[in-house]
Amino acid sequence: MYCRLMSGALNGASPLLVQVEACALPGMPQFNVVGLPDAAVRESRERVRAALANSGYKFPVRRVTVNLLPARQKKGGTCHELAMALAVLGAAGEIPLEHLSGILFAGELDLAGGVHSVSGIPYLIHQAMDSGLNTAVIPLGDAERFGSIEGMRILGVSSLQQIVELVRERCLSNLPDTALAGWEEFDEDLLESDVISESEQGPEMALERRLFTEHEPDFCQIRGQGMAVQAAVIAAAGGHSMVMAGPPGIGKTMIARRMAALMPPLSPVLRKKLISLYEIAGELSTGKVYQELLRGRRPFRSPHSGCTPPALAGGGPQASPGEVALAHGGILFLDEACEISRETLDALRGPLADGEVSISRIYQKVVYPCRVILVAATNLCPCGNRGDSNRECRCPSSVVRAYSRRFSRALLDRFDLKIPMDIPDSNDSMASSTRELRSRVQRARAVAARAYGDIEACNGQVSDQQAFQRFESMKSQKLGKAGERIIASWGRSREKIIRVAMTIADLEGAESGVSGESGQFCESGQFCESGQFCESGESGVQRVITLDARHLAQAAWYVNAPILKE
Repeated sequence: MYCRLMSGALNGASPLLVQVEACALPGMPQFNVVGLPDAAVRESRERVRAALANSGYKFPVRRVTVNLLPARQKKGGTCHELAMALAVLGAAGEIPLEHLSGILFAGELDLAGGVHSVSGIPYLIHQAMDSGLNTAVIPLGDAERFGSIEGMRILGVSSLQQIVELVRERCLSNLPDTALAGWEEFDEDLLESDVISESEQGPEMALERRLFTEHEPDFCQIRGQGMAVQAAVIAAAGGHSMVMAGPPGIGKTMIARRMAALMPPLSPVLRKKLISLYEIAGELSTGKVYQELLRGRRPFRSPHSGCTPPALAGGGPQASPGEVALAHGGILFLDEACEISRETLDALRGPLADGEVSISRIYQKVVYPCRVILVAATNLCPCGNRGDSNRECRCPSSVVRAYSRRFSRALLDRFDLKIPMDIPDSNDSMASSTRELRSRVQRARAVAARAYGDIEACNGQVSDQQAFQRFESMKSQKLGKAGERIIASWGRSREKIIRVAMTIADLEGAESGVSGESGQFCESGQFCESGQFCESGESGVQRVITLDARHLAQAAWYVNAPILKE
């Protein structure tokens, strides 16, 4: 007999629906799996056989072949095991087949017949909906975790025996939906301690409490370094990468670790994508990362200086996402960057330029998104005393040159902001609070999002065509020869100067009350929990954000500031 069911798995970060076919023919008893299975799928034969036996079902004494379509794509993981077991029973005539059409089956089996969680369930379900399926049978743990999805009936099962008996009794429709916390919504059960009534605290304070704890590190703890703090605001507002260079202990790491708090909450689409990436990487098991993503917090990744190119950019036997992909939509921080090997650092050049990392194998090509803000911090020499007026650097000039050359010219070109830093004076003032700086960043981001028509769009990460079109619309008539001279004089840096100058203009325009390219004046505005920009207040004064020579001059300094001098 022949049986066909629908299953699926993640192919990189994209869902792939798989038709699981089973055929039981007379002949020497065998159990073969074909359709480009990897080692994990081939091992599924033993788990399926044991799960059937321990659930009280006889494995057919026939030549059983399971085929995974499309056969041209390599299949990996354990997501197909529930469908394989049911298909074998269907091919052996043990269960009726008429009630199994239009259903997605996904789950991993243990030897006792239990059904366990797998990666990428929400994305498989949405892909199944697009393909016309109306029901999904998934592990009970995943059903309780992700909840109901509009337009799809979600059935959670804990064992193979449970689903087989329901199919045999033709009462699959009687299994109640598992409708818990919605996938599109925040999981309130995980956030009981953070929920504040908006009627008591207001929507902005409720969002503050949801995203950040009262013990969160604050920019107001940083003394001096006004130029570096301003660069951090520009980087967070425009999605620009930045590198800070100077002696140790002057605040480079403090600034970098506070930058993620400046950015707006994750949008629903980006949050889903990140949860998928973290599932593939196996980093959702602790629950803490999952809770932070549900809260809408941007990722902050800080790999060790001894990491390898596959760990940073992605790769390995399973083509897993690296640190740059796991920082998608957030910040990738490289502390002591010159201690990282040049080969590892140069692995970031392509992903930073393209906004995605492509990992190719013979039968597989996986693409992971990686729109990140790269922040690097480095000393000026191996001993760290170079640039410190109170200490003497004894590093030979040849060692200093070799140290600075860890950053290739091509990689340095990926940084929009270059910040040389000195030891602050004890009389220097403290920086503004994170709340004040975050308000500026979110308003500026809302300006750019409205201009580009995309909530996640920012000046440093849009295409060249979009950036130059917006530059032409923002360019002031007063730009004059001075502004044109600034742009022309820096050649290869022209694009970066324009992008940074637009972000500086957005920050100034947002502070003056301009809420968008249309020039509407708005007294208040903020990003809400869904990642959308909400505004309130009276509209009246018509203004337009303009970019002049002053913005270009500031941008030119940030883009071309001298660092890592030999």
